[in-house]
Amino acid sequence: MTPLASRPRLPLPAHAARPARGRAGIGEVGPRDRPATSRYRSGLPFAPRHGKERPFLGVLAGRRQWFDRPRRRRCPRRDERGAAAVEFAVVVPALLLIAGLLIGAGRLANAQVAVQQWADSSARTASLARDAATAQSQARAVIASDAAASGVRCRPGWTLELDTSAFARPVGTPGVVRASVVCPIPLADLLVPGFPGSVSVRAESSSTLDRYRGRR
Repeated sequence: MTPLASRPRLPLPAHAARPARGRAGIGEVGPRDRPATSRYRSGLPFAPRHGKERPFLGVLAGRRQWFDRPRRRRCPRRDERGAAAVEFAVVVPALLLIAGLLIGAGRLANAQVAVQQWADSSARTASLARDAATAQSQARAVIASDAAASGVRCRPGWTLELDTSAFARPVGTPGVVRASVVCPIPLADLLVPGFPGSVSVRAESSSTLDRYRGRR
């Protein structure tokens, strides 16, 4: 039987370098088991302990080989291939709906401000006229000019209701001219479910007649 001391010693692998000095771990020769000879200081794969030899476990080398091995490209599962299409089909309509609601709300808010300005301008212009017929014509001309400048679309068109009954009162009697403007705002082009085809925006205003100005 061949004694243990005469067994051939295997060379240390190139990737299994000797770890730094410190606490002995798995596969490392401890301070008590390290002999004084330079043969064992070079990190041979066998080290004597209690008269026996134990092999180098090579845990660190095994981990390194596991990390260095080529990895396969992970293929998506069959049931996950259509997930992107399903998410696209669910998210895009919701985003379009939110965008349509925001555009419709902004259009109505802008129209409300513009129509209120039309009513104020028409009432003020009508109160400066001498008679009811002139007040009507001048008020409509002012609204037409303001509507063209504001860019607000009224489909089929805006309507004006002007109360000029105060012109029939005698001079010295207080009177008020009242104007009411209605503008239908189209919303059918937004393609939002539940939205009406148009919404009528209404605004009212009034202006006081000059008490001592002549009226006809």
